Amino acid sequence: MSYQITVTSLESEHLGAAAKLLMRRLESEHRDLPIINSDFLNLGKITEVLANQKNEHLAQGFAALKNHRLIGFVIGKKISESTQGNYLSQITIPNSAGINFLAHAVSEEADAKIVYRELYRELAKNWVSDGYTHHTINISSSDQRIQEAWFDLGFGRHTTITVRPGTGPIRSTQISGLTIKQAQLDDVDTVIDLAELLGKHHISSPMFMFWPVQKKDRKLAKTFFEKLLTNENNPHFIAYNNDHAIGLLSFLSEGFIPPHISSANNIYLFMGIVSEKTQQNGIGHVLLNTGMTWAREHNYKSVTLHVLNMNYSGWPFWEANGFLPIEYSLARTIDSRLKGNNFKN
Repeated sequence: MSYQITVTSLESEHLGAAAKLLMRRLESEHRDLPIINSDFLNLGKITEVLANQKNEHLAQGFAALKNHRLIGFVIGKKISESTQGNYLSQITIPNSAGINFLAHAVSEEADAKIVYRELYRELAKNWVSDGYTHHTINISSSDQRIQEAWFDLGFGRHTTITVRPGTGPIRSTQISGLTIKQAQLDDVDTVIDLAELLGKHHISSPMFMFWPVQKKDRKLAKTFFEKLLTNENNPHFIAYNNDHAIGLLSFLSEGFIPPHISSANNIYLFMGIVSEKTQQNGIGHVLLNTGMTWAREHNYKSVTLHVLNMNYSGWPFWEANGFLPIEYSLARTIDSRLKGNNFKN
């Protein structure tokens, strides 16, 4: 069947049909996941989004045609190394390229596995020949058809965006010697210490996610967290056990909620960590309940959080406390020995 498909560069003349495909996909996903932003259920808005993505620096788009009719498209983008000069950008995997949530769709009548394979085939050979060997795509948690297509291409779930559709209380119990304090600017070193604790957890097996936890990263971290702590809308709650800091939960008012997830009355949960030696004692529940109380008092109705699928302690905790998967980031890493080879012929 693949010989019937023609893959060509995505041109301006394709954008109208591509926008219709994407809107149909989003309409279906919005029915299953109402938290998906309904602002994008507008053909003009989607066409504008696609045009902007197509014209971004380091972006490349492809269209799949059958009998001269567009049946699928992707827009992929390489991540520039020049964007990795601040604290959080250090987490970005080098030599990365990806397809975001609003940059792909396949006709409901087409075989998604075949169409996505042909589209990715064109993107991937350009990416790898240019040295970009870590590939990602963001998809809805409700779309099994698209998931299966990318699983067949060697991708696996890496990170999940979850949303707790409510800020109601978390069941917790009073713990002797435990106090919760909202961090102030002069607590920045304690916040950084706990952020490093979280980073070391992510670096460990089986996650192996790089995190800036070395001494040379401390200056970047201080600049980053001092800015956060000067804004009362970015509360960082520290748990102390007899004056010893053992846990942290923090929110960002301008966090990492992607535009296709509704941000109305939605707060981003940035960090949550309890020291390994004090886990399983209910401290995480007390911290999360403190955070939810703050969120309710500030009129937030939902909470968004990124979770590593391989996070053996974090994922079960968040899931048990009402966080539901909305979006998966699937990832594939190509053997680095292939980097720079010419696959364009």
